[in-house]
Formats: sequence, C-alpha cells, structure tokens
Amino acid sequence: YTLSRRSEVRPHMQLSDRQQEIIDEFQVFDSWMDKYQYLIDLGHELEPLTEGEKNENNLVRGCQSQVWMVVDGDAANVTIRANSDAAIVSGLIALVVRLYSKASAEEIIKTRDLKKRVEGVTRRGTKALVINNLMT
Repeated sequence: YTLSRRSEVRPHMQLSDRQQEIIDEFQVFDSWMDKYQYLIDLGHELEPLTEGEKNENNLVRGCQSQVWMVVDGDAANVTIRANSDAAIVSGLIALVVRLYSKASAEEIIKTRDLKKRVEGVTRRGTKALVINNLMT
C-alpha cells in the first residue's frame, strides 16, 4: 500500500475529525490483509513504555494479549501512551492513542460510539473485545 502513515496525534483536530480520518484511511484498502498490515505498521510506531510502566496497575484487564496503558494529564488534556505484546493489538492501540491523546475528558466521553465504528474496521471477536476493554 502507498498510504502514508498518520500515527501522530493531532491535538488541533476535533475528535470527530480524527475519527473520520481514521475511518477514511481504512477505506483505502480493498483487502483485510492490507488493513491488518496497516494496523501492524501503526503498532510499530507506538512510543515504547518503560519496563517500569509495564506493571499490574497499567495492565488492561480482559484482553487475551497483554496491554498496558498509561494515562496522564488532567480533564482538559488527557495524554495516553500504551503498548501490547501482540502486533495487531498494538495497531489498535495506536488508533486509540491517536484519537484520544491530547483531548479533553469531556470530548472523550462524547465519542463513546467509536467502539461500534471500529468493529466495522476490524473483524468481530478478539480485536473488538480489545477495543471495548481499552475504552471502558
């Protein structure tokens, strides 16, 4: 594929615009294999967590894969960093980080329907469960 990766967080964009940008990116791909490869590539671009941050307190419960999420900031500016031990899950995490990092808590709460829309991008099942666990 020739789509340039857009893994960077764009704080100046509204969450609805970020969300639509992600959806549009995946519509470029005709095959599931290309979508999965794109997810894997996005996951490789995640900022790594330190070994100290990969602890029980930061572990997302209910995932088959190990997922660690660190949330910092305040209600006006939430910063999210996360990693996983699974390639496709790392890509899904990259989408969550890109969408929600540098947003306000109020904006995040207003976009709860993203879980349903992401399920259309990935296959149902484990990957949808990961998104559900990350966003609840």
